[in-house]
Amino acid sequence: MIVNIHGFESSGENSKYKWLKKNYQCEIYSPTFDYRNTNPRIVLKTLRDKINAVQRADASEPVCIVGSSLGGFFANILSVIFPNARTVMLNPSLLPFLTLGKKHDLPVWIRKEYASLVAEYVYEHPSYDNVMVLLSDEDEEINHEVLTLPMLPKSFRNVHTVHATHRMEISEEIGDMIKKFLG
Repeated sequence: MIVNIHGFESSGENSKYKWLKKNYQCEIYSPTFDYRNTNPRIVLKTLRDKINAVQRADASEPVCIVGSSLGGFFANILSVIFPNARTVMLNPSLLPFLTLGKKHDLPVWIRKEYASLVAEYVYEHPSYDNVMVLLSDEDEEINHEVLTLPMLPKSFRNVHTVHATHRMEISEEIGDMIKKFLG
């Protein structure tokens, strides 16, 4: 199973979902979340419960995670909870309480929940062995030099810059990188 987690103001039927459906024969779980009005802990619980259910049903079923932007934030946390899951983060918003905050007029309580999740999970990453990060060279939403790269361990090497904007449509180059990593 591949879990596809969309970004803010996107949907489960985003371009990454369509690309995954076209290129993989397994189940693609790609729910739509209303991030503006949903507690991020509910989003995380929904995703975690689905992965747990799949693993209970068939422990040999590999799980892969693909997260874009805010979905990359959740993918990062899930890679801590499920360290054997191959995880691809596309322009991850690892500090969403900063990147979304005032620009999208998120309520303070939601921003505080994101900050709390960062404190709980992001700094606790035991290993990035099964994680690949793709960053756009023309990302108009997130300054990765300031908000992404410092959040990754200095020893982490599987981070790549690709030619794309924040939405990161899956070009042939990007698709080949994802296929090579996920299998």
